[in-house]
Amino acid sequence: MAGQGTVGLEILDQVEDVDVVVVPIGGGGLISGILTAIKETKPKVTVIGVEPEIANDTALSLEKGEITSIPTTSTIADGLRASHPGEITFPIVQKYLDQIVTVSEEEIRRAQFLVLERMKQLIEPSSAITVAAAMSDKLGAADKNIVCVLSGGNVSVNTTVFG
Repeated sequence: MAGQGTVGLEILDQVEDVDVVVVPIGGGGLISGILTAIKETKPKVTVIGVEPEIANDTALSLEKGEITSIPTTSTIADGLRASHPGEITFPIVQKYLDQIVTVSEEEIRRAQFLVLERMKQLIEPSSAITVAAAMSDKLGAADKNIVCVLSGGNVSVNTTVFG
């Protein structure tokens, strides 16, 4: 978690006027590290977490106020297939996260394809989820400076981008 927090520090260092940081949520390590770094350094920056609709264990847990498990899913965002938030990371998410949104499998595919087609970057569906949230206008952040965290290159082109 501490190592992943460096992502948050790098964002603050490189994007002086950032308003919103959008982060994928799996087990909670990446988002917890980023949340801690950003909220302890520049608390006015909004941090939004994103999960697949069919792998929404953190959203359900936040709604219920306790760690909640879900059945195993088959989301294309396989790096986000946690069945429940981590015991160490969940309290940090509860404390700092400003908003959580979910996106559909089709929204993830469209975002991954857009990044490949327009930016010539091959990203895994687990990171395309942040772009999907922005493209689907689920962030409520019009006219804001948004950073979508993109990480990872584990991709099965046949099942994700063209599947």
